[in-house]
Amino acid sequence: MQNAETVLGVLRGSLESPVPRNGHAGFGGRPHGKGPAERQAPRRAVDPTLSHGALTRVLATGAHVLWRARADIDLPVLSVLDDGTYTSRIADPKTSRRLRREGKSGADIPGITVRVIEYSVTTDEGTDVCELFCLVTDLLDPQQLSAPQAAQAYGQRWQIETAFAELETGIRGGPAVVLRSKSPDMIRQELYAMLCTYQAIRTLICHAAAAEGLDPDRISFTRAKEAIAARVTGAAASSPR
Repeated sequence: MQNAETVLGVLRGSLESPVPRNGHAGFGGRPHGKGPAERQAPRRAVDPTLSHGALTRVLATGAHVLWRARADIDLPVLSVLDDGTYTSRIADPKTSRRLRREGKSGADIPGITVRVIEYSVTTDEGTDVCELFCLVTDLLDPQQLSAPQAAQAYGQRWQIETAFAELETGIRGGPAVVLRSKSPDMIRQELYAMLCTYQAIRTLICHAAAAEGLDPDRISFTRAKEAIAARVTGAAASSPR
């Protein structure tokens, strides 16, 4: 690498705004949880594991949950809280079916008590509105986890998926690219080399962001990698064996 400061300077210009840019989460005063028909079907990034069984297993470990609910999850309003969120329950499917056959519905069906946080994200200009997000948590007190904190935490949760994509596509070259090494030891070495390269790029991104007082998430990994690659000399030409 010719000059680390030169690379940092290039990275400082490689800003990538999150989506939506200059956006904010809007939290409605009226809960939408009176039935799945009143919630928009989420288009992507839905936690598929939200169920009575999964919730029971996770809570038994002492951990807290913040999961996104599908549009078909039954979340009756048990009580509306001062911050506009509401309490509901996740029912056991077998118990729910039995009680529904007996004519019960909604709050008459017991389950694990949860708090529901519903919001959408819009730009400051109000011209771009995403689909409705419906988050479920076992933290029932808004003082423990406010609605804005939940929205921010859920967005952060998906950054690991971005990291996986950057490793697979940005570093490896794509899902179709096969590792060049043939032996287990060399494959392990190649994987570690990929991870070290990723970490090195991320470290430079953090330095560049810190110098400008920016969130590192706003610097494009792809553009940073390209800026660094353009300044790397003496690249190895031989394949590992």
